[in-house]
Amino acid sequence: MASAAHDGSHPATPHNPRQQQNPPQPSARPADHRNASESVQQQLQQQELSYLPTPSMEEPAVTDKTDKTADKPQAEPSPAPAPKDEPTEPATVSPPNEDADEANDAVPMTREGGNGQGRRSAVEPAAAGVEQPVVIPAAAGVGAARGRVVVEDAQASIRTKDGREPMKRRLTQQQWEDVVIECRRAVAKAVESTTLCVDSTIPTREGLHGFVEVLYDTTTKRRLAYKIFKHYECDGRDEEGFVINGWDLAAAVDVQHDNVIAVPRTLKVRSRHATVKVVVMAFCNGGTLADDGFVDVLGEEREPVLMPLLRQALQGLLHLHSKRLCHTDMLGAEDCPGGNLALSIDTVSREGRLVIIDLDRMEQHEEAEEDDFRYETKADSKAVGFVFDHLLGDRKSEEGEEIVHRLKGAIYRAEQAVEEINDYWMPKHGHRASTKVDFVPLPPLPKKS
Repeated sequence: MASAAHDGSHPATPHNPRQQQNPPQPSARPADHRNASESVQQQLQQQELSYLPTPSMEEPAVTDKTDKTADKPQAEPSPAPAPKDEPTEPATVSPPNEDADEANDAVPMTREGGNGQGRRSAVEPAAAGVEQPVVIPAAAGVGAARGRVVVEDAQASIRTKDGREPMKRRLTQQQWEDVVIECRRAVAKAVESTTLCVDSTIPTREGLHGFVEVLYDTTTKRRLAYKIFKHYECDGRDEEGFVINGWDLAAAVDVQHDNVIAVPRTLKVRSRHATVKVVVMAFCNGGTLADDGFVDVLGEEREPVLMPLLRQALQGLLHLHSKRLCHTDMLGAEDCPGGNLALSIDTVSREGRLVIIDLDRMEQHEEAEEDDFRYETKADSKAVGFVFDHLLGDRKSEEGEEIVHRLKGAIYRAEQAVEEINDYWMPKHGHRASTKVDFVPLPPLPKKS
């Protein structure tokens, strides 16, 4: 049987892949027609191979034919299957592509053909000659958002165990840019300007809660800012079902004060991807009290500048409290306080005016909620004391130290602190007090994009 082993006729085993590729075939002739001169060795060999299965006619056996005239690479034998007594690795099932479905969430449904089945497709581009947007889109794209942008729809909502919450839209970067362009158009229409453009000298500010961009009017030579809300932290809704936040509350009670951001318009913008709310506001050219451009250049003689600004912040806060409104976010970021207190600087005199900004979380309390109202007003005053204690550091006079310390400790309310500044601090240090902030850098000349 040695010859049988050399020609590949050994029974197929995991250790003999050659046998699996080209199994030898038993004789097709009946036994009674065999040649009488056939050797006994050949008869034994055929009997040994008689149990092998006959190959299917649909899958003919591969013949080992080699072209002697061409150097063609030969196919390598396929690997042998694993033994039955050895475990094999389970098949890996790929999860469905969830992003592929989410990318089409906001794409409208259209019907094609006669089968009556809806299929998602992108909206066709505008035809030639259609009026272009008034606002020039920024060349470098929108903000710093990457990947998916989560936006709470200002009108659509879902029911939860705690009530109704805004529906979250997960937009692609391109879809989010489309929303921003629609908002630019709405702002241009609201302010009745055909000469607005994106001011590329002022970087956009984008976070989880909103997107702020500065526009420049080439006719009036003025800047304005607008904010797109991405996240709402309120439960109220208006008659049309839109979310109500602090900016709506301020507009409803006609908040107008030199030390509170002016809110000329609140817009409701519908796009094919999401419905959002946009607030148009004045541009504060001096940045915020938390910016490096302000903190790093304060110098040693900072109290004569900061105490008048503290009084302005408290006066703006008193105006809000007189409308039974509580800001609830005067501190800003705890590790960098002062981000919600901005500066508006006159470009000629360089006199600075403090402005309370970011009214998103503002709350309104009814007469019956007096205890809650008193608690929130005290929290607002305490937060202002914390901000100015951080800015003043150890460079405080005795009078300034006492006022800020009592504000921070919730001993003084806003009205008491204003009285102490006027009656206690100003008589001793008023001759040095100044709101001139020529040390704060102003933004460069606008450059449209």
